[in-house]
Amino acid sequence: MTAPRRVRRWAADGGMTLVEVMVALSLMVAIVPVFMPLLISATRSARKLGLQSQTLDQLRLTVGTIGRELRSAECIYEPVANGAAGPTLRFRTDAFLTTAASASYDVTYSAVGGQLRRQVTGEGATVTASGLVDPSGAFRQIFTPRRSVKILLQIQSDPKDPVRDVATTIAGRNAWRDC
Repeated sequence: MTAPRRVRRWAADGGMTLVEVMVALSLMVAIVPVFMPLLISATRSARKLGLQSQTLDQLRLTVGTIGRELRSAECIYEPVANGAAGPTLRFRTDAFLTTAASASYDVTYSAVGGQLRRQVTGEGATVTASGLVDPSGAFRQIFTPRRSVKILLQIQSDPKDPVRDVATTIAGRNAWRDC
């Protein structure tokens, strides 16, 4: 009586036989080399696109900050009205500071050395974006009864990628004047 029970129990035991393990292993050895380069390529591509997206998002946020401060500007020092485009935007604004109080302050945005830097008078400069390409014509002030500032920032996160443009035109709420 005990012998048939032992046979049934061994036959009912879960697990894999040596033949099943060998078949699974040989399938993995044949399939993994085919799909591994595809997986590595997809991972690299996703990482590169993520970096490019992060760089563009950072630049768009910076342009939004410039717009907020510039729309509340009293006057624009640089670039001069209807002059050549330049790498510097300098103006006096009364947009809110980091504190709750509102006061006029000077802001300078400089596109130099592949970086866009923001500096408030009396404070240190902070890098707001990097990866800029040819920032020499980033800012231009146009005066045709109304004043507006055209911003054209070109960015390239990887030398193999195409150059992307982030461009906008900002008109002031206040009557901008020469400083």
